[in-house]
Amino acid sequence: MLVCLLPSVAFPVAAATGGTTGDCTWSLDDTVLTISGNGAMEDYTSYNSFLPWGTSITEVIIANSVTSIGGAAFYGCTGLTSVTIPDSVTSIEWAAFSGCTGLTSITIGNGVTSIGNSAFYNTAFYNDNVNWESGVLYIGNHLIKSKSTPFDNG
Repeated sequence: MLVCLLPSVAFPVAAATGGTTGDCTWSLDDTVLTISGNGAMEDYTSYNSFLPWGTSITEVIIANSVTSIGGAAFYGCTGLTSVTIPDSVTSIEWAAFSGCTGLTSITIGNGVTSIGNSAFYNTAFYNDNVNWESGVLYIGNHLIKSKSTPFDNG
């Protein structure tokens, strides 16, 4: 009987640094995520918490050609502190930034007309830290963690 012993060596698996998300592409440089391309991002599910870029991102750069931020796209990214959403984005889907407990500042561009349910639920910011531009026509429930909102959700 011949027995061959090989040393046990663990080979690290490199995290993905780029790919596609719906009609867009993404690239990750350390903890900075860039979303570019023309069109809508893919929807993700908060239940499996799998995001191709992970949840350790600290900054998101969204190109001025992206039209929709996907559902749960940044769910649970607790290190994310501020986001600027360009005018090209027309919708922010359900739970897009839910659970981003470090998110304290967001600027929403003029193009956004729809914000889905729980889009900013369980985030650290309050109404004072949101730069609301004109044009939002629909806001889902649980938009932000606050006792009052600047809009009538009724």
